[in-house]
Amino acid sequence: MADLFLYKLGKSGMFCNLNHYVHACAFAEHKRWKIWPKWNGGLYAEKGVDAWPQFFERAPQDGNIVKRADRSFMGLRRFAIVAPRGPKLPQAYRDKYKCPDVLMPPTDREKANQLIKKHIVLRSVVRDHIAAFIRRHLEGRHIVGLHLRGPLRFHGGSIYFSDQLGVGHPSYPAYFNRVEKHLQSDSVILLATDSGEVANRVRDRYGSRVVVSSNITPAKGEPHLAKRFNPIDLGIDILSDAWLLSLADVFVHGNSNVTNFVLCLSPELPHEDIYGHLYGTLQ
Repeated sequence: MADLFLYKLGKSGMFCNLNHYVHACAFAEHKRWKIWPKWNGGLYAEKGVDAWPQFFERAPQDGNIVKRADRSFMGLRRFAIVAPRGPKLPQAYRDKYKCPDVLMPPTDREKANQLIKKHIVLRSVVRDHIAAFIRRHLEGRHIVGLHLRGPLRFHGGSIYFSDQLGVGHPSYPAYFNRVEKHLQSDSVILLATDSGEVANRVRDRYGSRVVVSSNITPAKGEPHLAKRFNPIDLGIDILSDAWLLSLADVFVHGNSNVTNFVLCLSPELPHEDIYGHLYGTLQ
């Protein structure tokens, strides 16, 4: 029987969990172990229910468990190819926003893509949701993907970088300038956001060009922390956002776990990071 690495996903958002799971898959491959995910206690299933099989295929647990771990396991750090952590933020930002460091871009999109294809396989309920949206809104269109987080999202250093840009948070002008650089006559803007406020702002500017795959967008953001949403519907919406964005002709974004996963889902995807020129300014 195979040596089995049992990896436990946690209570963070969908793509924080999935990005760390990819790191765990890289570690397991290095050790020549088989990985087996377990996701009790997360945000995307009822209490006590394992969320993984709600959204993803999973092979039977056949093997001898030789290691149990979660994202706190220090051995995963050297395998952080999807969501590497960067420099510390200035102390004032760490204190005010509880953001210790910067979420950097992926370091090996091709390798991460191979691991995602092998270990993160969507169930038909998610694939069907994505396919229906493509038929309704995206077939035959030039797609400008836009991931724009809500005004209460500070993780990964985005609030610090927004301040450096000096155009507010969210940094709408920086996003809009890049979107408009890529618009064509038949373009559709595929918006992924956690905020109804953001969705309204983008629709006000671009009108019927804008399509939003998610129906779950609280005014200020953080839908996965809003208990009034069905956890399965929430998970399907969030996963659909990422897989749809990976189909874009060009992708405009800031820094986030969603963004990094999308870039690894589609390693050749042309993209523009509004903060990209600022990552090297921190030591």
